Amino acid sequence: MGSLVAVLSALRDQSEPPLRHEPLLLSEMAHAVAAALRARRRYARVRFDIDPGMRAQADREQVAALLGHLLKRAAIACQAEPEPQVHVGSGSRDGRPVFFVTDNGPALDEAAREHLFRPFSRVARPEDTVDIGIVSSRRIAERHGGELFVESDPGSGTTYFFTLAPDTLA
Repeated sequence: MGSLVAVLSALRDQSEPPLRHEPLLLSEMAHAVAAALRARRRYARVRFDIDPGMRAQADREQVAALLGHLLKRAAIACQAEPEPQVHVGSGSRDGRPVFFVTDNGPALDEAAREHLFRPFSRVARPEDTVDIGIVSSRRIAERHGGELFVESDPGSGTTYFFTLAPDTLA
């Protein structure tokens, strides 16, 4: 399986179009994703708090896909909470600018975090599913010279952090 994934990754790398960097208003993009999610009955109760003024210089389609996946993942995680909430924001971490999507749902346990970014990998529970979207999201951040990582603590929900190359921030 590992060899197959490596071959498919190599083929993908050869066929990926170059990134088209342009000024992006990430706050507006996140609001659009949140509105689309809230229009679906499943996510209608989820409250989305989005910090204003977040900007970057990046590929619009790629970053829209990254935001779409992270917001949906966060909304799914917290939808069973009495007051489901997703926060999209930005800040600084270790002296670097960072964007984040956090939810108030149950935390991911250590086993789930270990398998999160492995394509076609599952934790041995029947309710777990393969989520290639999170792997794709990490790849998008990496193509922009950044990274995507997760922190999750019981009682604090889960936070997905992503960075873009410093020269892509506006």
